[in-house]
Amino acid sequence: MKTKDQITITNGNISSLPKIKSLWRINSATLGYFPDGAFEDHLYRKQILVAVDQHDNLVGYLLYRISDSKISVVHLCVAYEHRGKGIAKSLMHALVEANAHYKGVGLKCRRDFDASKLWPSLGLVPYCDLIGKNKDGKMLTYWWMDFGHPSLFSSALATTLKEKLCIAIDANIFFGFNADNDAEDAEAKSLLADWLPDTLEIFLTQEIFNEIDRETDPLKRAHQKNLAQKYPLLPYRYGELKVVSAYLKTLLPKPRSSSDESDIRQLSHAISSDVKFFVTRDQKLVDLYDAIYEKYGVSVLRPSDFIVRIDEMQKEEEYQPNRLTGTQFKTKLVQQNEIDGLADKFQNSSKAENKASFNKLLRRHLSNPTSSRCYLCYSYDSAPLALIVYSRTSQHELEIPVFRVRKGPLSSTITRHLIICTKMLSAKENRMVTAFTDECISDETISILEKESFSESASGWRKLNLRQAGASSEISANLKALHSSHGVEYGFCASLAKIIDTIPDDDDKAIKLLEIERHIWPAKLLDAGVPCFIVPIKPEWALQLFDADIGNQDLLGASELVFNRELVYYRSKRPGVLKVPGRILWYVSSNSSYEGTGQIRACSYVDEVTVGKPKDLYKKYRRLGIYQWKNVIETAKDNLDQEIMAITFSDTHLLEHPLEWKIFQKVLKSHSVKTNLQSPVKIKSDVFKELYLGSIETGKGASDGQ
Repeated sequence: MKTKDQITITNGNISSLPKIKSLWRINSATLGYFPDGAFEDHLYRKQILVAVDQHDNLVGYLLYRISDSKISVVHLCVAYEHRGKGIAKSLMHALVEANAHYKGVGLKCRRDFDASKLWPSLGLVPYCDLIGKNKDGKMLTYWWMDFGHPSLFSSALATTLKEKLCIAIDANIFFGFNADNDAEDAEAKSLLADWLPDTLEIFLTQEIFNEIDRETDPLKRAHQKNLAQKYPLLPYRYGELKVVSAYLKTLLPKPRSSSDESDIRQLSHAISSDVKFFVTRDQKLVDLYDAIYEKYGVSVLRPSDFIVRIDEMQKEEEYQPNRLTGTQFKTKLVQQNEIDGLADKFQNSSKAENKASFNKLLRRHLSNPTSSRCYLCYSYDSAPLALIVYSRTSQHELEIPVFRVRKGPLSSTITRHLIICTKMLSAKENRMVTAFTDECISDETISILEKESFSESASGWRKLNLRQAGASSEISANLKALHSSHGVEYGFCASLAKIIDTIPDDDDKAIKLLEIERHIWPAKLLDAGVPCFIVPIKPEWALQLFDADIGNQDLLGASELVFNRELVYYRSKRPGVLKVPGRILWYVSSNSSYEGTGQIRACSYVDEVTVGKPKDLYKKYRRLGIYQWKNVIETAKDNLDQEIMAITFSDTHLLEHPLEWKIFQKVLKSHSVKTNLQSPVKIKSDVFKELYLGSIETGKGASDGQ
């Protein structure tokens, strides 16, 4: 290994031994006594690294030992005239690279030695103070660098990171928890308020020990360490930590203070874990919000900003389609010769599934291509992400007997989107029910199926996706018929029908019927009395947001469409006719460069309409992807103070038969609606009914699938 200063790091050999001993003698006052025989023994075990210059002069060495899967540094010595050149860091880097399979590396150092200032920059943290064995009883500090390998403890923390709303706090927040109650400390303490959700979990990074170690009073230092023990330490991936740290240093260039270096280490630990929120009062870090979020999907926020946006933060933690936007998500059919390799990646051992049973399950479906299709989903770098089998043995039901997603930082988002994609596919094929029947489905997938309103039965998880439009009484009758035809597995249909039949005729009826309608998407309860709108959209945005057919893309091939269930659309804030809740019919404006324009092509639910300045809106909704900052500021005509409108919408489906301009204009004129659709327009329920029914082929609907 060579450094930029032509310093070579290599294992010591017998010819370098006299030089090592000579350098040790010069520095023995701080390195301590070490017998001659011990040098030879460590050399024999290849536990001495040396740094030599281009003239083969020894400029430094690192002597270590290994015990109980831990590395202990005995000597780290650099010749006085070569200090400050990064040689100590190069020696430590070489040590870690060669021994990364161990638990970590530690060392003891007197607190009054200058070297104590070096260890944080090498990635070590002070874990505890010890009474030294020296004659003066000088205090020692034990320094440690963990390599982040999984353990029973870290596995439990990883589960917490997936199941709770987790934040990492930096040192100034931690100290604010326990300081006098001035304005800044009060802001930090807001994170401890009783009203915050139980799902909120606060983590510290290992850098907190470096921050605490700067306290000179040993009693105060011990007290602060005891307080730090109340919070879990954030697990992290060592290899990723170095890459992240290097990037952050480009955002905070030299000259950097020791505080800046500490900030980089804290933020690096947070990013290289699975936490999505880093909370700090340091404005330098808050100012990096855009760059950090764009690259890593981690939000850097002040406590007050986090508190204000807590509900939104919970959504962001669960759902980050923008992290997948631009990812070349691909699918391919699985071949017989690939089965053995897939078991290692997708077998669910936690459900007592072994390799043989997994292979048998997959072969059963691969051997029946007339009714089953087995897809492997993988990323741009060919890393397998998910395994899905679609079975079409039933005319009215799309069954998913195998559904596996590999664990990782984005597994929750991938799982959610693939479930949504499967519902879309089921509805597109005019099947009334989507059924997940994998007996070894993961707990994470079950949790998401529950959130997506799937109903559990003895044979799996099912959800309706009716392609039917009619009065609530008609939908109810169809649900009862489904239950009658298919028995106990479809008991949830009878429950939904009962809810529809018993909704009271009051002011909240429309909202309650809309809730039912969304539950059985893409069905439409045409007598719900829900506010409806026609919203114009340019074809290039329709293609990006929801209309794969404009680009003639296959559903499974259009990665960015597959990964976007909830979306945001920016436009001028006027006219302010859009209301929540409501339905949107999307009119794709005419453009000769695209086929299928000049039509009403899709229907969505409008979830939120927000007017604000472009930067505020972009920060709030960027997790939903597609739009980049340049697109948002263009909407505001390059004016940061120009208010614009953000429309969040979800559960979009393409109309079976898009409505041409002449056809839908004829309907609008018959209801005295005059518009050239340059901006959103509100329409009455009977207008929506006529337009929507016009998009459904005569005599057909969801009931065909029975």
